[in-house]
Amino acid sequence: MMRSLMSAVTGLRAQQTAMDVIANNMANVNTAGFRSSSTQFEDLYYQTLNGGTAETNPSQVGYGAQVSGISKNMTSAGSTTTDNPWDLYIDGSGYFAVSTSNAADAVPAYYTRVGNFTFDTNGYLVDPNGNFVMGTADGGATVTPLCLIGATINGVTIDADVYRDLRDITFNSDGSISASYNSHPGTIQIGGNNLQVVLATFVNEKGLSQVGNNDFAETESSGNPTYTTALAGNNTKLRSNALEMSNVDMAKEFTDMITTQRGFQANSRIITVSDTMLDELINLKRS
Repeated sequence: MMRSLMSAVTGLRAQQTAMDVIANNMANVNTAGFRSSSTQFEDLYYQTLNGGTAETNPSQVGYGAQVSGISKNMTSAGSTTTDNPWDLYIDGSGYFAVSTSNAADAVPAYYTRVGNFTFDTNGYLVDPNGNFVMGTADGGATVTPLCLIGATINGVTIDADVYRDLRDITFNSDGSISASYNSHPGTIQIGGNNLQVVLATFVNEKGLSQVGNNDFAETESSGNPTYTTALAGNNTKLRSNALEMSNVDMAKEFTDMITTQRGFQANSRIITVSDTMLDELINLKRS
C-alpha cells in the first residue's frame, strides 16, 4: 500500500479532531465561564530510506500526523452584568468549590468559575445543579458547605425563623456575607469570624478536567487544591451582580475552522490521487 494513503488517513483523523474542538468552542460562545480549547499536532514515525553518511543527509519518509494534545485556554474574558446580587464573578485567580453533599465533613467534588448561585430554603448556598458551595470561617483551613443557618448575625444565632427574616443578603468583595435583621445590618459570622465563600487554586489549572455543567474536576496533572479567600494576601476580589463570560474568540475560531477545512480537503485529495495512481499501476499490469 502506498505510504501516502496511510499519511492522508492520519491527517483526516487529526483534522476531524481539530474540527470537533472548534465546533465545541463555537457552540459555547455564550456559555458563562466557558474555557476554549485548541488542538496541537505532531508528526508520526518515519521510515528511513538512507541513514546518511558524513557526506550525505538521511533520507526519511513520514507516515502522517496525529493529535499530540488538546490544551485549554484558561484566561478570563471578563464579566457580564446581571440583576442577581447572588451572582459572583471572580476578579482574579481561583475557583469556587462545590460539593454534592451538604454534610459537615463533605469535600469538594467540582470546581467552577461560574458563580450563578442562590440560597435554598435550608440556608445553603447552591449552584444551578444543586451542588453545595463551599465556605470557610478560618481563611480556608476548614472548608464546609456554606450555610447561613447555625451562623450568627449581630450576635443573634440564625435559626429557621431568623433566616426567613433576613433581608438584603449580599456578598462583599472578600466573599463575606452581609445581611439585615430587624432593620440592623450585619455580617454573617461563625465563632466570631466572618463566614466567607472559599476559593480553590491549583498549581496547574490547565490540568483540570472539564466534566460539563461549567464544572472542572481535579486530576493528577492539576494537583491538589489549595484553599483561600478573596483579598487574603492576594489581589483576587469577588464581584456580585456579575458572571464570567466565555473566552471563545470567534474571529480566531472562524480562522481555525477555515484552516482545518482546507487541511481536511487536502488530505482527502491525496487519497483520491493515490487511488488513481494505484489504478494506473493495475492497468499497466493488465496491458
